[in-house]
Amino acid sequence: MRRNRANGWLRAAVLAGVLVMCGCLSEREQAVLSQFPRNRVFLPASVPELPAEKTDYLGEFDRSGTQDICLLVLAPEAALSRRYHAEHDMVLFVVAGSAVVKVEETRYFVEPGAAVLLPRLTAYAVTPHGSQEDFVALMVFTPPFDGEDTVLED
Repeated sequence: MRRNRANGWLRAAVLAGVLVMCGCLSEREQAVLSQFPRNRVFLPASVPELPAEKTDYLGEFDRSGTQDICLLVLAPEAALSRRYHAEHDMVLFVVAGSAVVKVEETRYFVEPGAAVLLPRLTAYAVTPHGSQEDFVALMVFTPPFDGEDTVLED
């Protein structure tokens, strides 16, 4: 059965390629096919240091129809205050630095390579640990993050 499924995907890819080469697809269909897979790769060495006047950065890195990857950078003296997302599940993947991540009432010490699963409606906060380097993490949101459902808590 796996072989049949793999063969089916292969046939579909070949057919799409033939249709593109023959000009049988519209410009919009060709544009969509050329976008996926995009294969955008995150390289930790490419994260710029925060400017002296900034203590945090949260920005989009990449987006698909079903997921969004955001980059979180916190200076040693910064923190991400307690919050939750009403409509988004999130995975926090630590790239550099260390921090204490408080999930509901439990505290976790995290270092590069650690991942924290934060289902929707789960409160969390992030406080960098140590005073030498910025804390850098990828935040993977499902569905794509829009910021509208972030609820800050005291």
